[in-house]
Amino acid sequence: LGFSRAPVRDALRLLERDGLVALVPNRGAIVPELRALDILEVYALRASLGTLALHKVMLGDAARAIGPLERELTRLVRAGERRRARDAADADLAYQQSIVAAAGLPRVSTAFERLTWQVRMFLGALDIDVLDNLERVVAEVQALHEAIVERDVPAAERLWREKFER
Repeated sequence: LGFSRAPVRDALRLLERDGLVALVPNRGAIVPELRALDILEVYALRASLGTLALHKVMLGDAARAIGPLERELTRLVRAGERRRARDAADADLAYQQSIVAAAGLPRVSTAFERLTWQVRMFLGALDIDVLDNLERVVAEVQALHEAIVERDVPAAERLWREKFER
């Protein structure tokens, strides 16, 4: 394909860092088998990082975060109305990422984004269909958004945790 080995190796290292491939000496790169423990770990990490970011947003200038959050919420609601599960999943993940981005914590944002790629991999690899739970997902995000707008820190943190635990 006209690529030298160095950029391919770099790309494989990045994929390994993000948990998307495993580099095995004398075998090459392999896609690791998904285990329930991997999924639980990723969601637990995202819940913790998101709680930290949410707490910072809520204690700071939450008003500045509302615009991007409302745009993603609107995308989610529209996808729910159209029964478009993939678009809804993307909008839900984008809403979460907007909260983390608004916190202004670059390390948390970078780690959360890497974990989000793993969630996308889980959704695709396991062929998870969120269509059956679409109304619940939309309602969860709407309730979380309302708590953020009202600056109800305990409610927002509880809703965030419950979302990830579910």
